[in-house]
Amino acid sequence: MFFHHRDLAYTVRVDKPNPVFARMLQQAIGGPEGEMRVMNQYMFQGFGHRGEKKYRDMLLSTATEEIGHIEVLATAVAMNLEGAKSEMVDEVVTNPAVAARMGALEPRHYLSAGLAAMPSDANGVPFNAACIDVAGNLIANMRANVAAEAVGRVLATRLLEMTDDPGMKDMLNYLIARDTMHQQQWLAVIEELEGTVRIAIVGKYVQLQDAYLSVVEALKHSAISHGTHLEIEWIDAETLDPDEAAEALSGVDGILIPGGFGPRAIEGKVAAVRYARESGTPFLGICLGMQCAVVEFARNVVGMAGANSTEFDPDTLYPVVALLPEQQDVEDMGGTMRLGAEPVELRNGTHAHEAYGETLVYERHRHRYEVNNHLRPRLEAAGLKVSGVFAAKDLVEVVELPDHPWFVASQFHPEFKSRPTRPHPLFRDFVGAAQRVQAGRERTA
Repeated sequence: MFFHHRDLAYTVRVDKPNPVFARMLQQAIGGPEGEMRVMNQYMFQGFGHRGEKKYRDMLLSTATEEIGHIEVLATAVAMNLEGAKSEMVDEVVTNPAVAARMGALEPRHYLSAGLAAMPSDANGVPFNAACIDVAGNLIANMRANVAAEAVGRVLATRLLEMTDDPGMKDMLNYLIARDTMHQQQWLAVIEELEGTVRIAIVGKYVQLQDAYLSVVEALKHSAISHGTHLEIEWIDAETLDPDEAAEALSGVDGILIPGGFGPRAIEGKVAAVRYARESGTPFLGICLGMQCAVVEFARNVVGMAGANSTEFDPDTLYPVVALLPEQQDVEDMGGTMRLGAEPVELRNGTHAHEAYGETLVYERHRHRYEVNNHLRPRLEAAGLKVSGVFAAKDLVEVVELPDHPWFVASQFHPEFKSRPTRPHPLFRDFVGAAQRVQAGRERTA
């Protein structure tokens, strides 16, 4: 989890030992501007981060370096104390009135810590973790970190101006340089995250956008989590010409196909799936959106010409999506859908498992047709990854493309479980992938 670079190690040198300065250095250890604050702040932000792994690694590795900074300062405190004149030490220890009159020495350095640093500020007040900022929101955390490094650098600069010890000046210049580097690191993350992601929702009810209200809100939750603005491009699947799909979708950072029923607009959705697959555009399919992804893959990758769902083409030669055998003869459709929360088992090493961080999850369903298990082996042999299943009946719940930047589709409805402060994992990682596309687009513009 943690690592240490010897190149970042620093050898402390004290040329003019000064117990008064040792007390001042305590502020840089245990004060609200100090290294214990930022170390804990970065560490707990990293522990709680659920987004892209590189940001968690950055937080935890920087927290680890801050542990080293605490060691540097603690060593400096001890060396300033150990080298102090013995008569000064004796007076402070044996006569508190002298210590009070001198006003700058910390008796507990001698009485309690044995000539060593303490986890406290310059007034001897123990470090209080109430000063750390952990928001559960990446961009809010980054802004808090920029501010934390700024006040820490101001403190280090003031300490630099208080000493005439060449060794202490060199140490403080080193710490100021590292604080500056960390601040620039957090600013770079903010720059990378900020911007506007454009998500295309390809559906047939786009004239009545409230039909997709839960999907839109889930996207907003994820955009907030990533600290980015959201722009939705509404694409009418019914009028989307397959030959013009690339032109219509080329400017978006992600493509989402939501749920629905009936054959209308299916070919437009399949065309959108094909563009997402071939262009490497992040894709999230939901319910019918997953079924369209399976149909597109069967037709254009496996070579099953005319593959379809029996909901749309009962006579297709390749019914890759079909009713379960026990529903084949059902005529009264009332109450026959799969409804409500059911367990989904996720497979390790997949985008879905990475998003959830769990193997077993419960998701809400509202559908009747399923991926056809009789044709499933051919789909998987051609590269379609089944990353989630309903184990009791071995039903496909999640599919994805391993060689695609981010292409995931679910039979269930993840939007129903998304919350403003807890975006759904699939939506969160989908928007994160779209954000990376957007950032790359800006870099090459």
